[in-house]
Amino acid sequence: MINLLPEPEKLKIKHKQQNFAIVIISLSVFLISFIAWFILKNINEVYEMRDINNTKEIEQLNVKIENQQKIKNDLSKIFNKSDSLTELKSSRILWSQVISEFSKTVPQNVQINSLSITGTPLVFTITATTKTRPDVENFKKRIDDSPYFEKASYSSTTETQTETLTTVSFNMTFLWEDQTKKEANENKK
Repeated sequence: MINLLPEPEKLKIKHKQQNFAIVIISLSVFLISFIAWFILKNINEVYEMRDINNTKEIEQLNVKIENQQKIKNDLSKIFNKSDSLTELKSSRILWSQVISEFSKTVPQNVQINSLSITGTPLVFTITATTKTRPDVENFKKRIDDSPYFEKASYSSTTETQTETLTTVSFNMTFLWEDQTKKEANENKK
């Protein structure tokens, strides 16, 4: 194409084209910068939302962990109480059985004046009277032969005589042999 325009006009057109190109380039740079800023802003918001969601999830997980720890502690306390109850149950004393077995060992001619049961293992201390010294020995033998009592001993005997009656007063101690513990020990063997 042949350009017949004078030189100053050609320069004006060339300047207009250059100015137009600069404006287009500037607008393009501005538009690209704006789009890039908008995209980065949205990406940043997305990451912030993820951070907020992650923080909430972490808080929820921490609450769950705390709750589980409380439950674990509560279960531990329950198990400890259960163990204590089992221990108490195994060490409980069936007093009706103790008294019943004791009454079976007392001969008819022995009168119990006082009975004291103390300690662990149970230590029986009695004060009793009977008519003869062999009755005291017989009573001691019955206690020793009983599967429920052991280590019988008497510390003193006093014979008292009146015109019509002779009585022998004595003190005796012996131990209760807990059959439930004995059976548990035998079952372990």
